[in-house]
Amino acid sequence: YRPIAISLAPVKGGTATLAIYLPGLDTNGKLDSILVRASDFSSDQSFGIRAAGKEYRVRLNRIIKKGPDWIKARFEIESKV
Repeated sequence: YRPIAISLAPVKGGTATLAIYLPGLDTNGKLDSILVRASDFSSDQSFGIRAAGKEYRVRLNRIIKKGPDWIKARFEIESKV
């Protein structure tokens, strides 16, 4: 288990936002999540992420935990480039 700093780049353009990828303890990735500032959370927007030499298009979809200024959310991989 090792959190990884990532950049979420809006697919439709705009400024990228910093986030933290939190891998789950399972091997299939179903418990992986992303931690973002509450003001940056959007479930109706796709983001591009580059990791391990690959690019992914993801959508944040389900809030797991919420703090005063942060949200931990599950995500869906829409495509892998």
